[in-house]
Amino acid sequence: MAADRVVVAGGVARIGALYTDALEAAFVAELLPPLTSLRHVPPRGGRDSAVLGAAALPRTLPLHDPHTTRAR
Repeated sequence: MAADRVVVAGGVARIGALYTDALEAAFVAELLPPLTSLRHVPPRGGRDSAVLGAAALPRTLPLHDPHTTRAR
């Protein structure tokens, strides 16, 4: 499955059109043809996206390798 969007959050994303227009132009100029349809979208979590993403990590990634045992 190929990516269909790029989500950029934080202070950079709040720059507005100055940033998003340059990002879109870079996509068209620099990406390989199969990726030129990628578009920037704002994060669903708004300003809290980074914190929400960090909080979700334990639910989505193992915190340790379940196949190893703890050293004693």
